[in-house]
Amino acid sequence: MKLRFIRGLNAVAVDFATRLFLPDDDIPTPDFASFLKEAIKAAPGATLFLMAFDEEEPEDEKSLKGILVAFAEAHTKYVYISQLHIEENIPGVADNFYIVLTSWAESLRRSQLRMKTTRDPGAWTRKYGFEALYTCMTKEINEEFDVLVAKRIKRLQETEAQDVQGRPENDEFVDRKSAEYLKSGGGIPGSRIVGEEQRSEPADAAGVEAPTGSDSVHVPFGGPPAPAVQPGQEPNPEQLAEQIRQRNESGSELPS
Repeated sequence: MKLRFIRGLNAVAVDFATRLFLPDDDIPTPDFASFLKEAIKAAPGATLFLMAFDEEEPEDEKSLKGILVAFAEAHTKYVYISQLHIEENIPGVADNFYIVLTSWAESLRRSQLRMKTTRDPGAWTRKYGFEALYTCMTKEINEEFDVLVAKRIKRLQETEAQDVQGRPENDEFVDRKSAEYLKSGGGIPGSRIVGEEQRSEPADAAGVEAPTGSDSVHVPFGGPPAPAVQPGQEPNPEQLAEQIRQRNESGSELPS
């Protein structure tokens, strides 16, 4: 037997070799053949499709003795061996495939070969130095999975229902409480709301009458009503900061 190795570069070569493609759970053989044709057409330099023949066979009886398909995936440091099959374990085919594959990978500046196998990986380790890198795990999405998802959805719905029960029944409750708080002056001495008009009465701590009507600004959370600032009378930031500091230290209202 005299072996000859050819690189497949068109759809005819793929069709000729389809019978040797190994069955794959990830992709049916016809789909893989279509994918390989597209890969050869779109990225021939990143696709290696090798075929082994016996040159001594008559032309009309030539048959494939082995195939290898590998891809150089973008932005990786490896080439991935997708298909490798040798008829009748013919000596020399695997070694020549390995030599061509390694040379091709190095020409693309790839430093690793990667593959997956359902067979004993020990033979690849002993002969070619492959090492186990990952564990490939799989889980069928079946009725058991659907039941698990349904249980988790139900649990989330129950949790959300419990959260809702712990809240006020509706926004009206919150609005009513807020209105009552504001009408009482919001905890601010001398402040109340009458209808749509906000009014401030003299604050006991300050001892002076604060502006009323639209000139008053209601501060709902801390501090007395502040008079509106007229143009050109903006407070000095440093003075205001000092007043706030003095108030915090003494616990009294801002100086009038």
